[in-house]
Amino acid sequence: LTDAMMPEMDGYTLSRELRKKGFIGPIIAVTAAVIGQETENLLASGVDIVMTKPIDIKVLNAHLESLSIQ
Repeated sequence: LTDAMMPEMDGYTLSRELRKKGFIGPIIAVTAAVIGQETENLLASGVDIVMTKPIDIKVLNAHLESLSIQ
């Protein structure tokens, strides 16, 4: 679970680096900026699921269940 906009390494870079290093687990990115290409860009960087802020715990749980994680 990562934020898309972080100060030193954003969620895009984090996801690309994790995938480049062979990480195959799920990555969920949260962002308040879902207008424009944000979602598509996050998915292209290796993120599996993009969630909007504020996080709805029921939606997060549904995503985790769909990924068989909890």
